[in-house]
Amino acid sequence: MSLDAVVEEVLEEADRHASEIEREAEEEASKIIKDAEEEAESIRERALKEARREAEAIERRGRSSAKLEARMKSLVAQRDVLAETREKAVDRLSDVSGKRRTEVLDALLERAEEEIPEGKVYSAPRDEEQVRDRVGDRFAGTLDAAGGIRVEESGVSLDLTLDSLLDSVWEERLTEVSDTLFGG
Repeated sequence: MSLDAVVEEVLEEADRHASEIEREAEEEASKIIKDAEEEAESIRERALKEARREAEAIERRGRSSAKLEARMKSLVAQRDVLAETREKAVDRLSDVSGKRRTEVLDALLERAEEEIPEGKVYSAPRDEEQVRDRVGDRFAGTLDAAGGIRVEESGVSLDLTLDSLLDSVWEERLTEVSDTLFGG
């Protein structure tokens, strides 16, 4: 075999080997590109799922926040209606007059005499004359109230003002009043 033939054979072998290496490199590059594209698609899908989850969570929080805000507005409106209802009750108690008012004051004075027989008696200005006539020198003055009395003795106080009595009944029956007004 001549030198040219050997060189030719070596060159052909080198070309085949180079072609094989090039083909393997292209296959490896294709595999790397395919793997990278698959990983990119996987990352994109995960990011999309996460974005959807976050969007759903934001939407849920928004709905929850809107419900809470609506509930708060409803509670404020209910509180306002209850306050207005209570105020009307105080006004109606204040407007009681004549025989009915005398009966109420007599009942309150009897209760006070049972609990604090020697106490100083205060009344609403409107009731001063009747209370003064009934308790005499135990009358100690007037107080800011819709009606009724307050009796004090030795640091003990018995509040029988119409405001205080209404507050007690109001607190005891608030659930019932609320259910009646708002259908609870």
